[in-house]
Amino acid sequence: MATHEIFLDLMNLTNRQARMGEYYDENKPDKVGYITQFGFVPNLMYRVYF
Repeated sequence: MATHEIFLDLMNLTNRQARMGEYYDENKPDKVGYITQFGFVPNLMYRVYF
């Protein structure tokens, strides 16, 4: 006997590019660059228990 599971995870569904960090960037006028989140990432998973 086996059990099957299917998961769907919709990470960052609204595709918000929030700031996660900052760094010095001499090419920008204000000298600060920002690291942003990833965009929308769908993740489909399948698991079998036996």
